[in-house]
Amino acid sequence: MCLLVAASETVKTVDKRGLALLLPRGIDNFPDRKSRLSGTIDVWWVVHDGGMLILLAFLLKQHKVWRACRIRIFTVARILFAEFLLYIVYM
Repeated sequence: MCLLVAASETVKTVDKRGLALLLPRGIDNFPDRKSRLSGTIDVWWVVHDGGMLILLAFLLKQHKVWRACRIRIFTVARILFAEFLLYIVYM
């Protein structure tokens, strides 16, 4: 439970300061340079972050380990006071 509280405080601090936050999943299984991956790189894009997360996914894809992966971009947009989940397939 302590880890959950720490993560919650981190998210609050990042939000207060207007910063972007990167939450990698499965970081313990990060591939070595000899690996070749072919899955997807999912990006939850918050429009006001300046595109940093999309840039990060693009830069990962330039490396031979990630080259065969596809990038999927998800975002939440507010249109006419209703929230829609936009799903965009990129690359």
